[in-house]
Amino acid sequence: MGWREADFQARPAREKGMVIRRRGARSIGSRLIGVTLLVVAGVAIALLMLEGAVRLYVAEVTPNLFVFDPELGWIHHANTRRYPTSDGTSYLINIDGLGLRGRPHVPSSDRKRVLVLGDSFTEGLQVNNDEVFTGVWERLRPDLAVFNSGVSGYSTLQEIMLAHLLEPVVRPDVEVIMVCGLNDLTDNIMPFEFSIGPRPYVDAELQIHPPDWNAFETLLLPIPGARWLHTHSLAAYAVYRRLVRPLHGDGTSPISAFGASVFW
Repeated sequence: MGWREADFQARPAREKGMVIRRRGARSIGSRLIGVTLLVVAGVAIALLMLEGAVRLYVAEVTPNLFVFDPELGWIHHANTRRYPTSDGTSYLINIDGLGLRGRPHVPSSDRKRVLVLGDSFTEGLQVNNDEVFTGVWERLRPDLAVFNSGVSGYSTLQEIMLAHLLEPVVRPDVEVIMVCGLNDLTDNIMPFEFSIGPRPYVDAELQIHPPDWNAFETLLLPIPGARWLHTHSLAAYAVYRRLVRPLHGDGTSPISAFGASVFW
């Protein structure tokens, strides 16, 4: 069966229409990609600006007193000062170069060194440097140099592990461990502090385990990279502490909640 002349004349028009439609589809696809990239870039810029604003606020108004640590879970941010306000009065919280609460100690051979271990009760973030009990003790006993290594939210296990790190530097003559009957026993077997993050813990066979993020990740923001954001982004941590953490109910004590309130 032969082709008619009309078929040959109509074929280029049909092919031309197909080309136009393909070009139109590609044009729409390119515009969608462009719009998507603009939206992603806009969201990224907005998040970076939010992070920058939070970091500026933290640096100028409420410097973070803690940083995450792969062995201890979290430690004091060395060489940090904060001036909180209580009842209209501002007071000083000082963390020295060793991560200890209070003013730096000048090495002296004629003073016995006392290393005090503990949690937020020892740390005493609610009062001025000179009003922490270790500072009062040192004033009452000028023959002692009292080092305050208390850290909010710490378990007894964390306190002992911190002592092992400080002993070669502080070289204490005496070590005093403060025990809080409210939560110290349970903190030793808890793999994380609800308001902060994972920590080393002891299991039923008295085996010591390092901080495990797998157990804590179920509490984090349900987004990709949640662990990285929790440890590197102050904005993400603020969202977790203010919005996500309360959704998990009363899984922590008021003492632990106070520890989170001073974490950044």
